[in-house]
Amino acid sequence: MPPNSSGSPPSLACSGDVSTPPRVDAEVAGALVIAALVLTLIQYFGLANCFPGLFPGVWAELPVFHLYALLWWAGCTCVGYFLVPALWLKWRGRSLGDYGLRMPRRSKHLWVYPAMFLLMLGPLWWASGTEAFLATYPFYPYARVAPGLWLVFEASYALQFLALEFFFRGFLVFSLHRRMGEAAILVSMVPYCMIHFLKPFPETLGAIVAGVVLGFLALRTGSVLGGVALHWSVALTMDILAIWRKGGLAPGVDWFGF
Repeated sequence: MPPNSSGSPPSLACSGDVSTPPRVDAEVAGALVIAALVLTLIQYFGLANCFPGLFPGVWAELPVFHLYALLWWAGCTCVGYFLVPALWLKWRGRSLGDYGLRMPRRSKHLWVYPAMFLLMLGPLWWASGTEAFLATYPFYPYARVAPGLWLVFEASYALQFLALEFFFRGFLVFSLHRRMGEAAILVSMVPYCMIHFLKPFPETLGAIVAGVVLGFLALRTGSVLGGVALHWSVALTMDILAIWRKGGLAPGVDWFGF
């Protein structure tokens, strides 16, 4: 940059080369702060492994108590991922339908959801034979000996996925989209990837792709419900594959493990 007549470089502030950055509005700031608070509280108080420490008097090495721990996690995620942002949006006079909680407005992209599920079957089959996968799944560890309790967990798992998709692909993506455009998808993908850090490495990498694709589809269809269906279908398939790889239901199974 050539010097001015005084021999010093010109001021960028006066040259017009730097524009004033846009102000962060209340919707963007609120969404990001709420996301940080919710993710922090769930990490320290809402995970299944927090349950024994929070409620030591009801913990025991029995199938039903492991279910309580997972129900605690599912309940905390439903409160944090769904109830908290929903109350914030309602307080601001927003409709939840404008944040993805509606039937898809366009059917043009709906075929992508079943196509993604079919494409994932091969990798899931391969992954289900690895030690890391079988150390993590089935997510309810007593599924083989107490399948009735596993079905109860799967119902809560479905509700958890509704809350999760609403939080990452609904609340975050749609709150940020007006200011950031489709970059909002990438912003929401980062914390979504990070909540997978304790899962097998390939699954965490897959969360990056899933976060981008599901965010894109949510914007295009105006709905997160397709993502809910896909997410739960994949999770259910992973659990079923893990149960099968471990030998299916245990002999003399007690459906409710009491």
